[in-house]
Order: sequence, then structure tokens, then C-alpha cells
Amino acid sequence: MAKADAIDVVDDEENVAVPAIPANDIDGLEDVDETDITIPRITIDHKNGWFVDSQTNETFTEFKCVILGLVKQRVLWPPTPGEEGEGPLCRAVDFQTGYPDLSKWLEKYNGITAQKQSGFTIQEVESGQLPCNNCGLKEWESHPNNNTPWCNEQFTFPLVRITDEGYSTALISFQKTGLKPCKSYISGFKTSKRPLYSALTLITAIHNRKGTVEYVTPSFTRISDSDPTEWPRYSESLHKIREFVTTPRIMEEAVTTEEKEEEETATPEPAKAAAKPAPAPVIDDEDEDEPF
Repeated sequence: MAKADAIDVVDDEENVAVPAIPANDIDGLEDVDETDITIPRITIDHKNGWFVDSQTNETFTEFKCVILGLVKQRVLWPPTPGEEGEGPLCRAVDFQTGYPDLSKWLEKYNGITAQKQSGFTIQEVESGQLPCNNCGLKEWESHPNNNTPWCNEQFTFPLVRITDEGYSTALISFQKTGLKPCKSYISGFKTSKRPLYSALTLITAIHNRKGTVEYVTPSFTRISDSDPTEWPRYSESLHKIREFVTTPRIMEEAVTTEEKEEEETATPEPAKAAAKPAPAPVIDDEDEDEPF
């Protein structure tokens, strides 16, 4: 695999370093500098059972990558899927401190507000920062519609995606039923005391169905060891990405339409020129737990 030169991306507003992203001098793009580059998200099209590159709209059912590490987060969505364009009620980009939207916290869902279920006072919510450890919304039976926790854990993986054309840094996030295979895969690395970037990984979209709801869960396959000479660079990129995605100032920017579709099973429109992969076979899910 040919190596590309790496540049450190710098956030234009606050001069915060973001991860090194592979880049080459490309004819006609010589004027593109660090401030023009963004990190794509690999989102999930649950209806069709494939992944989508948020920058190119390319669709694919599996991809090879080096997973750099794990960033745990929390997202509190409205309890009823399908509220298009609705942002989260609260988000904890660092898994520890939630940043609530007060007006949404006071909206009633089945006669219940997030304010009531959280256990916080109005004054505490108005402060703009809430400690997740003390929040009742992460507890079972806090959800207005069922017996599950209302606030969702989210696993975000910074990774280096590898294609025939080269490689690039990206982010992918999983929630709810997507977390079980994530935990199963990373457990082996934790017990063997090896970083995730020590392996080349294949991530596959498994297309499931429960009743009328179709959704994707990931499958992780370890292909081989990664190049040990690249580990210091992977480690450096991981720490820069972690700092970037856990900084509260990017909360609004990070909550994209593409990211929300993982909760609501919305379908992004792929680019017309992009080749679509063959639909993945749908597996009927007889589990009692709700997938979304």
C-alpha cells in the first residue's frame, strides 16, 4: 500500500489540531490547505443495509480499515423515531458531561419530560452542563415508551479506511444493537493488551429486520496484523482525534443529519454516479429487545 504524505489539519476558529489526514498534491487542488479539509463520517443506511461515505456518498457493505481506538459518547434523542430534522435533547461528547437543550428537555413525551426523568433541577439544567453519572436518563425504564434507558451510549471509532485508491481518516459511530458486536471485538484487544490499531480489520454491515423495521449491525473480522512501523503515527492521530471529537464546541457541528439516521433509520440519498453494492441479505431478528 502506497503511503501518502500526512498533514495536520488545524481548526480555523480555535486553532485546534485535528488528525493527520493523508493528502497528495492533486492537479487542480494545489490551493487546498489544512483549513479546507474535513474528516468524513461513515454513516449507516439501515433501510438498504449498507454504509455511506458522508463526503462522497459512496455506498458499500464492507470496508477494510485500521481502527485507531474508541471514543465513548452519549446522545439523548427524542423518544419517537421519525421526527425529521429534530436534534438531540442532550449530548455528552466525552461520555461524562451532557450539554442539554433546555427547551427540548421541557417537551412532554407520553406525559413525561426529560427534566422529570433526569432528576436534575431546572437550575442545574440552565447551567448548561450536567454530570452524566448523576443523570437518571441513562437508567433502565427512564424511556417514555418502553423499559429501556432513554439516553444512548454511542461508540465512535476513529479509523483509517483502506481502499484500492489509498487510505483516509474517517469516523463511524454505533448505538444500541450495534454496541454488542463492538464490545465483543474490542474485548480481545483489551485482554491481550494490544491497541486496536495493531490489526487490520474488516467491518461488514449485517442487514437485520424486526417486524417492519430494518436495521444494520456491524460485524468485525480481524484480517491480519497492521504494520508496526505505523503504530506511532496511528497513536498520534488517535489522540488528536479524541481531543477534537470530545471538545464541546463541536457538539452542534457533530450532530449531523447523517449521524441521526442511525437512530431514526432515515435513508440518505446516494450520489447518482456512485455504484451501489448488492443489497445485503436480511436476517429476521426474533430478539425481544428493540433495535432502535
